[in-house]
Amino acid sequence: ADTQQTIASAHLSWDIGIGRIRSITGYVKTDDYFTTDFSGRGTLLGASNPVAEQFSQELQLQGTAFNDRLNYLVGAYYFTEDGDQDFAWFLSVLGGATSTSQIDAGVDSVSLFAQADYALTDNLKLTAGLRYVEDDKDFELNFQRR
Repeated sequence: ADTQQTIASAHLSWDIGIGRIRSITGYVKTDDYFTTDFSGRGTLLGASNPVAEQFSQELQLQGTAFNDRLNYLVGAYYFTEDGDQDFAWFLSVLGGATSTSQIDAGVDSVSLFAQADYALTDNLKLTAGLRYVEDDKDFELNFQRR
């Protein structure tokens, strides 16, 4: 097996007059390859090569108002992932691959969110929030038997 993975992230924030803006960015790339001997004698092998790439970005605005009685958070989030995987079964008595398959998958997701809590008294607060999410997913499988 051989796995190579790259991971990066960045967290930035800026104080502005009405609150603090935060940016949270992430990136992951994975390239994997493995073979498995299911027979223990080299007669039935499986091999796979999954590759995936992800990116995410979140922006937030956090702040307070009304003498700090109101705390709020509003933001947006974006996520995308693309991946593919090649897989093959090998049966040594047949001299090559008995079947192969390719999988391609992807997702794009966008969301908007808001949450606020208001201190009605020192011991009681009211919290409300909203979230909107829209996802787009794709999946394709191609299988060949030999």
